[in-house]
Amino acid sequence: MTGTLVRIQPHAFVFRSTAGTGILVHLGIDMVHLNGEGFEVLAAEGSVVQAGDPVVRYDPQVIAAHGYADICLVIILQSPPGAVSAPTTTTTVDAAELLFSWPS
Repeated sequence: MTGTLVRIQPHAFVFRSTAGTGILVHLGIDMVHLNGEGFEVLAAEGSVVQAGDPVVRYDPQVIAAHGYADICLVIILQSPPGAVSAPTTTTTVDAAELLFSWPS
């Protein structure tokens, strides 16, 4: 998916596809309490990203050392009900594995 980063924090970012669908990616639970420790922002707000482009890098060991969970939430925004299918049925997703699909 190609889209524009509309908001980025060390622990979360939102981008909007060219079709208008928004996606929120939140790295971990309660990561805001780390104030960016263990995170490296790799892209800037307003930049155009494509599937596979790195946006944020984080160190799971830093997260674990603080007792937080490194669960990553991916939330679809601004999309009509039923427009997005989720072919992935497991709780673990490998790099480059299809997570969601929707019409262009």
